[in-house]
Amino acid sequence: MPGTYDAWRMAHVEGMINGFALWLAAAILPMVPASLKALRRIGNGMIVVAWTIVIASAFDPLLPASRGLAFGGSLTNTIAFLLFVVGIGIFLAAMVTIAWKSLRAPASSPN
Repeated sequence: MPGTYDAWRMAHVEGMINGFALWLAAAILPMVPASLKALRRIGNGMIVVAWTIVIASAFDPLLPASRGLAFGGSLTNTIAFLLFVVGIGIFLAAMVTIAWKSLRAPASSPN
């Protein structure tokens, strides 16, 4: 099997953390006071996040020198880095959108 023990461990840990973050986002998404179109965009963005992070995490154990922690180096390292950048960028944009929509929503009065 290619790759080192540490590389495989990190790929699995990154996948688990990614899955937990997506699970939390999916749990709060129905409560976000946003339009259906905005919620659909956030949901689709989170699907892209799921795939980009997991694919980029698999590069290190499968391909030598492809950790993706810095731009440059081998082509596979650069691809992994760019996948991480896309995934993290979309994740941050989704979290900022959720926070913005939630904080800007009018407070509901208890009846």
